[in-house]
Amino acid sequence: MHNQNGRGFVNPCVFSWMRRTGWLLLGLIVSGIGEPTFAQTEWRSWRGDQANGVAAACDVPSEWNLEEGSKAIKWRIPLPGAGNSSPIVSNGMVWITQYEPDSGERQLRCYSITDGQEKWVYGVKSEQNEPTHPTNPFCSASPVTDGEYVVAYLGSAGIYCFRQNGELVWKQNPGSPQHLFGQGASPLIHNGLVTMNFGPGTEQFWITWDLVTGEEKWRIEIPKVDAPNPFDDPNGPKLPPDSKLRDPFGTWATAVSVKNETRNELILANPKKLLSVNPLTGEILWECQGTADQVFCSPIVVGDSICMLGASALLVRMGGTGDVTDTMRTWFRETDRGRIGSGVVVNGAIIANDMQGIVEAINLEDGKRMWQERLTSGGGSESWSSLVRAGERLFATSKAGTVFVFSVDPEFTLLGTNKLGEPTNASPAIIKDQIIIRTDKHLWCLGVE
Repeated sequence: MHNQNGRGFVNPCVFSWMRRTGWLLLGLIVSGIGEPTFAQTEWRSWRGDQANGVAAACDVPSEWNLEEGSKAIKWRIPLPGAGNSSPIVSNGMVWITQYEPDSGERQLRCYSITDGQEKWVYGVKSEQNEPTHPTNPFCSASPVTDGEYVVAYLGSAGIYCFRQNGELVWKQNPGSPQHLFGQGASPLIHNGLVTMNFGPGTEQFWITWDLVTGEEKWRIEIPKVDAPNPFDDPNGPKLPPDSKLRDPFGTWATAVSVKNETRNELILANPKKLLSVNPLTGEILWECQGTADQVFCSPIVVGDSICMLGASALLVRMGGTGDVTDTMRTWFRETDRGRIGSGVVVNGAIIANDMQGIVEAINLEDGKRMWQERLTSGGGSESWSSLVRAGERLFATSKAGTVFVFSVDPEFTLLGTNKLGEPTNASPAIIKDQIIIRTDKHLWCLGVE
């Protein structure tokens, strides 16, 4: 729902009821965090090689000619149906997950980055389709690779690990997730392990397998949220038609792995609380109160701290022990914007967008808003995608399929407005001189004309 989505999913009618917990950010000015300095050719997860949405400075243009026959369109491949997952790139190949409505297959698809030629497809049918929302098709989790293995979560059909040539290594099925909005969190490869958010739902937990063998290593239950249900309010939002599930709460966040000065930590965003665990054992290292009842954004690494955005926002320093809410939390905002996409760090600020297409800069020193701008174009500016940064330029994708390109230093400057003409909830991948974008109808590769 990539959150993924890209990669994450939310019901906007419900979200306005979920503004219960606050914002946090770091009392440091941070710049250049995790910025690649080479000609990047890999984009291994939905948020890039370092899971922070940042690519190296590249030759991708700010404006593209998208007319038929344009040389800016390197290739464009038809897809059999809509999807919310984002593409990844490694070793000259592109992967996406896909639900094919005609056959009912859950698929992992591999294409050549050179010409878009299909290299291989693995498809499997689920014995029982899990609940989801019409705007959140099956297979909404983005795949992930470490350069040798590719892992894809296909919902109730299970999680699958392949070699990059398509050879199936192992598969596991933790169950059929049950939530009225469906799933969206992507798996993470780290420390020779795979960690996945099996949730939200009636059963929900973080689970970790050995990357090579598929052996389960540990799992952590995700507690249920005890909060007033907005569907109980006669003037509140309405349940989707024929829905037998009515719990709107949970987490759609993807785990983040980080190595700080003292140790490796795996950051897990639960409702109401952020957790840091030992990535090898699942032992909880510290916890911090302040995330919301619904968690859509994934954690953002900011130097020695972690920032969470969403219905609430917070920033907390890593390296603590136990409950660090009072000792390590730098700042907190009980009310943030309605967000699905995750932000990026630029020169002492986090730049983030919200569901309505408003992009803003948040000061890392005190968590206060520095400026905000609305991205507008025909078809609307609503967005579920995460921002991507390449050098000094940022790329924001709207649900209508418009890619806005802008810079923020020293001030916001719109550089380009590019209309793909097809809806999308995915986040783009950027490598070298190409940008890979998944829409409801096509997988695109765009570059210099």
